[in-house]
Amino acid sequence: MVCPAAHAVWRSRSQRPGMDARSTRGAGGRRRGRGPLLLVGLRLVLVELHWGAVAVDVPDVYGCGVPPAVCPNENITFWLYTRADLEPQLLNVSDPSSLANARFASDSFKIVIHGYTGSRNYTPNPEIRPAYLQRADYNVISVDWGPLAREPCYLQASYTVATVGNCTAQLLDWLVGEGVTTLDAVHVVGFSLGAQVAGHVGLFLQSGRLPRVTGLDPALPLFGTPYKSSKLDSNDAEFVDVIHTNAGHKGKYEPCGDVDFYVNGGYNQPGCKSHPDGEPSCSHARAPAYFGESINTNVGFYAQSCCSWIMSVVGWCSDDTESSILMGEYTPRSARGTYYVTTRDMPPYALGKDSNACSS
Repeated sequence: MVCPAAHAVWRSRSQRPGMDARSTRGAGGRRRGRGPLLLVGLRLVLVELHWGAVAVDVPDVYGCGVPPAVCPNENITFWLYTRADLEPQLLNVSDPSSLANARFASDSFKIVIHGYTGSRNYTPNPEIRPAYLQRADYNVISVDWGPLAREPCYLQASYTVATVGNCTAQLLDWLVGEGVTTLDAVHVVGFSLGAQVAGHVGLFLQSGRLPRVTGLDPALPLFGTPYKSSKLDSNDAEFVDVIHTNAGHKGKYEPCGDVDFYVNGGYNQPGCKSHPDGEPSCSHARAPAYFGESINTNVGFYAQSCCSWIMSVVGWCSDDTESSILMGEYTPRSARGTYYVTTRDMPPYALGKDSNACSS
């Protein structure tokens, strides 16, 4: 069982300085670009979606457009944050000296990817980036593809998911190739549409297989394809963990990774009913809030196993606290299956190990 994404048929690719141009196949030879969006003039034809084939006219009245699927891409930038520098460093993949002169920290790499309408200073970055830098001297790279993810251009943003994943993979290949880091020290975290981007990073990477991808409430709209190569799923890294907080609305409902956590049932979150942004948006944004808190909490988000998502929704899960596992940054790599988590309705959200019995 997997979690979906819609992306485009590739029309062109570019060559990054110092690298050979790559084919449209990701790691393992699986072809990317089989997904549901085809651009034909001003008509976006949606195919292989969970509701079947359908054609939608999208007049470009908002000036959305669809930029070329090339890497490097001026609309996709990479910003390095470390403890030592008050201001972020721009890693310009078009300028090898920019990368060679970057002041990297000694610890591992955390790649953080925003979703629709986001930027490097938008969710999930404010929740996660400071928490990582508080925890250790990490290299936190915020992927900013905001120009391609602006409102109201969701169809076009979905189309460019594969491009953003490809360009991010090229940056990681450079870092590994130049000896800046090893692949086992890289962890990719994506929120909403950025979680679908994270899946594409894993399949475009040429230097090996990502050790871990974390999906924070992966985007549902236009990602109902059954094709694994078009969406985040457990094949995209050695370990894929997923947190669901608005399942069936803005986020995916079916399991997407090796282990899936459904928080408070996975659909709506406590404390969001009267939120000014609306219950779905508030619930959706709780995924990065929970994950960010998990990095430094002394209490922990403990989860109990469930045999299915339906069982987690109704609360019929194991209440054996001895078999519970942590959700978030410290989820064990051996974890498999579906888990249920309960939280408070305001920060700090974590309840700890002995307060998370989920049977009703």
